[in-house]
Order: sequence, then C-alpha cells, then structure tokens
Amino acid sequence: MEPLFIFLGAFAAFAISSRGLISAFKENVTLLSYTAGYSLRALRIARAYKIMAWLLLTLFLFITSISAFLDVFYMM
Repeated sequence: MEPLFIFLGAFAAFAISSRGLISAFKENVTLLSYTAGYSLRALRIARAYKIMAWLLLTLFLFITSISAFLDVFYMM
C-alpha cells in the first residue's frame, strides 16, 4: 500500500509543479516578445506551484512513513 501512496504523491507533485512552470514559461515567452522584461506574475505563479508541490510531496511522504511505522509496530 505504501508504494501506491509514494507514487500518487510524486505524481501529484510533478503534475502541479509542471503545470505551474509551463504556464509561467508561456507567460514569459509572450511577455518577452513584447518587452525585454520578465513577468513577475509568472514567476510568482511558478513559485506558488513549486511550494504547493513540495508541501504535497512532504504530506504524502509523512503519511506513508506513519503508515509504514504503524505496520511494523503492529507486526511486533
């Protein structure tokens, strides 16, 4: 059961972070075609998605480790 939680957590974190980075990249490309600056909004979006991805991954790993500990504890 634990590998399933690890896989789901990693997949969710990857999906969220890649979505944020792709949208930030698209905004930067369209902005750079008009001006020579960077889109602060796009960078903030990418940072928010990255933080959410790390929080989700940490949460899933924490739940998985607690579950594994309880499995070992109840086996004894």
